[in-house]
Amino acid sequence: MECDKYEIRVLLRRYWKQKFKAAVAARKICEIEGEDTVNEPTARRWFNRFNNGDLTLEDRSRSGRPPVSMAKFLRGKKFESKGDVEIAVRQFFASKPKEWFYQGLEELAKRCVKTIEYDGLCFEY
Repeated sequence: MECDKYEIRVLLRRYWKQKFKAAVAARKICEIEGEDTVNEPTARRWFNRFNNGDLTLEDRSRSGRPPVSMAKFLRGKKFESKGDVEIAVRQFFASKPKEWFYQGLEELAKRCVKTIEYDGLCFEY
């Protein structure tokens, strides 16, 4: 029986918590689940994420897929009430992965630092 990505990531996180090296974890998973279940570079990438404090097991959004802005998401929709608008806005935010929010907060922090560095002057970012 083949492991799915999520199960492999659970195993990787478990080995990471047990202080195994990524290469050893990959080998152990392949011994148990079958050859080529996970390769060493993939294990290293996940261990790096865990080491950086990201213990989630979901895929990150990829840079190749352009983010959809709220304006684009709402374009062409018809709203009968304020409640309809609220539902659509909630759907927009629910469609975003956690990483989207993290990236937005990081970007906001960078802008705040730059604003402070320039004594509050406006600038193009």
